[in-house]
Amino acid sequence: MFNHARTLLLNIEGGTRSPGPDFLGEELITQNFRKIELPTYLDQIRQFLFGSRPDRAMYNYRAKQLLPLIHATELHEFALRLDNRITYDQAREQTLYQPATFLPQINRYSGHTPDTLTLIGQPIVPDAVGQLRFDYDVDILTPTTVEVKRLTPKTFSVIQDFSLTNKLSRPLRLEGAGYKFFLNTTSPGAQWQIGGYFRPQWDIGQLVAMLDRVGEPVMLQLFGLSNDEPWVTFRNLWYDHHSLPYRLGGLLLAMIYRTEEVRVGR
Repeated sequence: MFNHARTLLLNIEGGTRSPGPDFLGEELITQNFRKIELPTYLDQIRQFLFGSRPDRAMYNYRAKQLLPLIHATELHEFALRLDNRITYDQAREQTLYQPATFLPQINRYSGHTPDTLTLIGQPIVPDAVGQLRFDYDVDILTPTTVEVKRLTPKTFSVIQDFSLTNKLSRPLRLEGAGYKFFLNTTSPGAQWQIGGYFRPQWDIGQLVAMLDRVGEPVMLQLFGLSNDEPWVTFRNLWYDHHSLPYRLGGLLLAMIYRTEEVRVGR
């Protein structure tokens, strides 16, 4: 199948489950590919790479971050060995994402033109959980109460009291996002929608440091003890190479090849 190595690394649905080509970082996945039930050790490693509850945006981001490490070296041949049809950009110098991709969008869908909501602060670091997409509704219920309702990734709502001083509220919490916001109105019925993506923060050094914590029993299952190729190469890269891209490349390829074994029933 085309994009074979990427598809196996991500292990997410193609076909009708695909959100479409305009979705953040989306690349072609063979239409009939379905998520593979993986052994526990692979799931444990994947949690360090993608997070404990990753969404599709996180999978796509990590793919754009990690696969060029393989394609920029002679490890490229191992990715092509499974299927050489690749449709995504393999260049190491590619721009991961434009900065504007991670700027939250604020839309007022009820209220008066002068009513404004202003975000401040820093977003959360999403890497450990892996959920990038966020969506909130902010509704002024009364002149002194505002409801913040999170819609994605997990629905909950919080009601906060507020008042205006010099026509501006104190900083109010956008619960679960890290941001805060100011209001300049007390008009009941004023409503805003806030949405966007949290940007992952872990670089390859941090990812390797996290993967070093996985534990030897898990790594033994991943790399095995065989002296056969390609396992010797993958194992030596992870344990012995001085360069982080090569270490991580060896581990990623081992994950891809183990997933292929499960897929074909070896």
